[in-house]
Amino acid sequence: MTNVETLLKLTSLFRHASTALICELSQRGQLRMFSPGDQLFSQGEECDHMYVLLSGQVRVQRAHPDLLEPLVLDHLGSGDVVGEMGLLDGEPRSATVIAEEPTVVLELDAVALQETVLRDSQLATVLLRTLRRRPSSTNILIEDFVMRREP
Repeated sequence: MTNVETLLKLTSLFRHASTALICELSQRGQLRMFSPGDQLFSQGEECDHMYVLLSGQVRVQRAHPDLLEPLVLDHLGSGDVVGEMGLLDGEPRSATVIAEEPTVVLELDAVALQETVLRDSQLATVLLRTLRRRPSSTNILIEDFVMRREP
């Protein structure tokens, strides 16, 4: 296994995937590097790819009309994935993701993810759980923050 394949196997999303599937994803993906302050993607953009964080750290933030500055939703690092929600639900990006330190990712396009999900039912289950959890926790966090700031 290559270094990228080993790192993919350590992610919660691909932990149970077969070695053959991991190899295929590694070959179909594109390695990208981001410097601190670089945006991986912006809230509202169309979704056509996701990222598997291989090293580094990113900040996930979401703008809201009632806030002067974006609300930081999370900090993610090696082994985490970002951008998968938009690929699954077809909606624009729900947040902006910014590199906080030098970050290396494997970019997977929508077709690669869809074909992989069709061949691996366990991966489909993990993705559905992730999709189900993230929007509700994000919305609750924003609503709670806005409510606390209201006079």
